[in-house]
Amino acid sequence: ESVFVGDTRKGYNSIKASDLMVSPQDGSRYEKALMHVMDSWVSHSCLIVELDDENDIMALNQMWQSTEQFFNMLESDTALEASLPKMQPIPASPYAKLGYANFQNGMKFLETRRSGDTILPALDESLLDGTVLAKAFSVLTRLGNQIVQIATAASSLEHDGYSNDNDAFQAAQRMVKELVDDGSSTTTEEEEEESKDASVMVSMSPHRLCCYSSPPNKNNNDSTEAKKEQQPTELFGAHTDTSFATIVPVAAVSGLEVWDEDVRKWYRPELKARQLWEGKSSTTTDTTLPWHARYVVIMPGEFVQIVSRNEIAAAVHRVVTPNKERRRLSAPILLRGRPGVPLEVRKYL
Repeated sequence: ESVFVGDTRKGYNSIKASDLMVSPQDGSRYEKALMHVMDSWVSHSCLIVELDDENDIMALNQMWQSTEQFFNMLESDTALEASLPKMQPIPASPYAKLGYANFQNGMKFLETRRSGDTILPALDESLLDGTVLAKAFSVLTRLGNQIVQIATAASSLEHDGYSNDNDAFQAAQRMVKELVDDGSSTTTEEEEEESKDASVMVSMSPHRLCCYSSPPNKNNNDSTEAKKEQQPTELFGAHTDTSFATIVPVAAVSGLEVWDEDVRKWYRPELKARQLWEGKSSTTTDTTLPWHARYVVIMPGEFVQIVSRNEIAAAVHRVVTPNKERRRLSAPILLRGRPGVPLEVRKYL
């Protein structure tokens, strides 16, 4: 009850994914989407997106099923866990990692990356279905691209980088296409054939499958200790991400907390998404897929703080796990820049 889940203001409400597929030619629809994105990102450091395409919802549901199966198999087979490729830097960049890590503090991560049409590390399909992850990656990065595009265009216009919506939007569109690494290729087939360094084709934007767990509750009759046991456990401390956007599919067990500068409280957007769904579930007949596969939380990263000229601050966030929950799964994507591509201010901003 003490967790802050926002209020009725627009910035806390969700926006439908289809409403992000706009441009200045859409007139009031574009203005409405722009205002919603900026209100959420500037005031509350995150935006809740509601998926309204059945194929997108299905893609995320399959991703969650595959993620749950992966960690279930590891928990039941320690030898299998030990056999996984260890997390280490990839040849393309010493800062980009790939593989599995058990941090022995309640956090287990599998860092995956897209390479063309495949997902690395290449694991047996019975353990993790790369095709499922690739579909979810495409859905999620598309949303991230659209929001970064809208926010960059709005900031450029606000700071007189351009004199009209169309020019600002087209420049932001170029930036996203050329600079944001969504796993797609920006080279021709001939250029790819000539390239001898296949490692550059690995996306710099990781799709991280996470399992967070907290220690089991202790049987302690002391009221002070019992009260402590009921408090959330911070597993991943407060930080910002080196990304354009951090895209977090809403988990069944909430745990993402975002520092809300507007109210100066830790805000739990996954609980807000659940609240929004419960408010409309009585009026919908579509209950075949789990509620949380319909929502995504998207936070601004440090690169957006730069391109927005500090209009949008990078989201300060952390991960907590309530002690009453034994495990929380998460599958964020850190939408980063393409290696070796400069940020040309005059061209994009």
